[in-house]
Amino acid sequence: VNAYFTNAANIQPRAQVRIAGVKVGLVEKVERGNGSTTKVVMELDKSALPIRQDASAQIRFRIFLEGNPFIDLKPGTPGSPEIESGGSIPVAQTAGPVQLDQVLSAIDSDASDRCISARNALPPNRKTSSSA
Repeated sequence: VNAYFTNAANIQPRAQVRIAGVKVGLVEKVERGNGSTTKVVMELDKSALPIRQDASAQIRFRIFLEGNPFIDLKPGTPGSPEIESGGSIPVAQTAGPVQLDQVLSAIDSDASDRCISARNALPPNRKTSSSA
């Protein structure tokens, strides 16, 4: 099964493919797809089948924001037709890894201001210095 991603920079051949946390295959190869996409070719165990046309795939890290990336595969719903061998999960049904700047930008300015205020309210011996 193939999957097309707009951001697959961290995924490498031999990375694990998992369904619900269970290893069900490996990334066989990573190559340039159509346009600005990346095609990830996955070799799946028979236990992973069938993969449905409404399946989705996301690149995740084993440890948040670090560690070895893997493909988190959701095989789709039973009512959806099966993807045939060599078929593809389209880019609209995939997602790249969450990057640190995305996490930080998700914190609105009010929350950021509250974090700064909370840090400033700490006693001097409890504050950490980034200039040390």
